[in-house]
Amino acid sequence: NFRSIRSIRSLDLLNSARREDESFMNLASEEVKKLCEPLLLETSKLEEIMNKLNKELDIGLSTEDDKPKELKMLNTFVKQISAQRITGQYISLDFKGRYYRILLVTMAAEADKTTVDETLYTIPKKVRTQSGEAVRTNFTLLRKLIVLQICC
Repeated sequence: NFRSIRSIRSLDLLNSARREDESFMNLASEEVKKLCEPLLLETSKLEEIMNKLNKELDIGLSTEDDKPKELKMLNTFVKQISAQRITGQYISLDFKGRYYRILLVTMAAEADKTTVDETLYTIPKKVRTQSGEAVRTNFTLLRKLIVLQICC
């Protein structure tokens, strides 16, 4: 189950960790206490950090292109994994900063016979710094080239 950092349970975990830190601090030398002191935060400060992080995550995951995003994100999580074994070939595109990776995953009935063919490409700086619309256009062309490369 996905556990959000918005949950009270998360705050309870943070507070119990803080109590453990405080217990450690009782046994630590003065030098260690001095070094660790800035890292021990009150619950109100932890809540403030949590709220700011959640706000930035929501903005980063929003689909509105006109919002300025300090935290750039893509909604790329798996919502559900099938209990059944699905066989066939699948293409996976993985974009990370300066690189993109193309994976051709061949799923076999037996898990140990599944293969992954991987190719790594560098994304030119000119493409990385384009507007969102230009990137989408280039991405559409890229997908067509990938399909041609795999099929031919």
